[in-house]
Amino acid sequence: MSDSWDDRQQAQENRYFEKANKEALERLNIRSKAAERACPVDGKTLEQSSMAGVIVDRCPSCQGIWLDSGELEEILKQAHTYPDNEGGALAYIKHLFS
Repeated sequence: MSDSWDDRQQAQENRYFEKANKEALERLNIRSKAAERACPVDGKTLEQSSMAGVIVDRCPSCQGIWLDSGELEEILKQAHTYPDNEGGALAYIKHLFS
């Protein structure tokens, strides 16, 4: 019985993240029409991507990740739902950006 419960939980989690990523991609399309942002380290144009429903800016050159206001809090909130939460929030963040 626990296997079917785990499968159901996994399916619900997958649906949640699919919806969150879809919404984030829609926001990303809106933001992509705005001015491009430059990396504070090397000046290259930042690329935007969706990770767990949060839009982050990533430098293709130095691999730096830049977060806007509230994005770190949202990522940390998502960490509590991460199924393999043995490593805590840092393990979740590493999982997202690997």
